[in-house]
Amino acid sequence: MAGMYRKADFIPYIAGTMIFGGLGAVPVIYAKLTGVGYQQALVPSLASCIVFLFAHDERGNFSFWRLIAGMALIYLTAAKAAARGNGQPFFIAGGVLGFVLMAGCGWLGIVIGRTVRGKQAVAREAEEEAREIKKAEKAATEESTDAVEAGKIVEDDPDFEPDDSPFEKLMSQTHTSWRAGELNPLSPTCSREARNNSLQQFIAGHCLYREDIERAWKIRPFEQGEFLVNLSEGNFVTTSRALYFFKPQERVLRLNELSDYKSKGFLKMSLTVKYKNGEVQKFNDVEVLPEDEYIQYLIKEPYNAS
Repeated sequence: MAGMYRKADFIPYIAGTMIFGGLGAVPVIYAKLTGVGYQQALVPSLASCIVFLFAHDERGNFSFWRLIAGMALIYLTAAKAAARGNGQPFFIAGGVLGFVLMAGCGWLGIVIGRTVRGKQAVAREAEEEAREIKKAEKAATEESTDAVEAGKIVEDDPDFEPDDSPFEKLMSQTHTSWRAGELNPLSPTCSREARNNSLQQFIAGHCLYREDIERAWKIRPFEQGEFLVNLSEGNFVTTSRALYFFKPQERVLRLNELSDYKSKGFLKMSLTVKYKNGEVQKFNDVEVLPEDEYIQYLIKEPYNAS
């Protein structure tokens, strides 16, 4: 909490506590010595502490005049009860107890005020930083888009030929389809990634996904023209024509057979799909799923017709 307090806060705090700290405790001491009911005496004593707590404005700034006004009101309320006793002992003893109570409330008031102001300042800084990041990302996106539109596309190496493995064949078609902008309605970054990398670079950049893609191919071989949309390592692979699950068990959904797709949940998700023949199927305890909008878009696309 370093830096939370200002020295100016403590000057009226200490002065107000010394002058008025004992006044609110007078009824409690009076009740102790005379046997007056504590319920009647405790109310103005606690009220004096609350006055000090709220002697700060909404920004946490201490107001000495608010303290004087509040404590004066409390003292006038308690004065009648305390007037019958010997005032000097009451004020000495009350000052000790009042100082402890008021010091706690005063410290709490300052901490609350400063904490609130600090959190508000941090929130404002975070919002400003987020706006700056968004501006920078937008500028970078526009610059990248302008470069692609201007024809700055990385050319493929004419001597490079992908092998016949399911992974390289799928990634080769993916490179072609992404460059053509077939996924632009879902993610323009796919087009930029394909245009800014040669086929050889593109395949090398996705080599970590080889195992998942070849695992999907073993469940259902890829078709001519089929390309990768997205995947989650060890969980699922989405192509333009199928959705492959690996957990909790291996299965595949052909997108041209579906009419609707809805998922819900967080840690353990459930999936409900509706087929064009009217059949409804539900899958439970699926760990990770692609976003609904991706699959719903792919269901309607003409390249799923085969």
